[in-house]
Amino acid sequence: MSDSIDINIANKKVSSLLNQCRAVLCEDVICEVVHYIKHGEPEIAFEGLLIELMQVDELPQNVDKISCIELGKHLNLDSESVLKE
Repeated sequence: MSDSIDINIANKKVSSLLNQCRAVLCEDVICEVVHYIKHGEPEIAFEGLLIELMQVDELPQNVDKISCIELGKHLNLDSESVLKE
């Protein structure tokens, strides 16, 4: 994770995104994302959340896409995946 973002801030941003997207996600996905947030792993939580949103092919209109891209870059997800296939 980049030094330019604090882990607590990252966790809050991922939590906020999760709350905006709850209506389109199943409970298992929500629990997994919350698990990683609670364990201080915002990179895994964020990447997993985005993968699930792509699979359901629905992004709520209230989600700020630019903020999502910026958070992903701060978490270095533009250069390195944390989840392996």
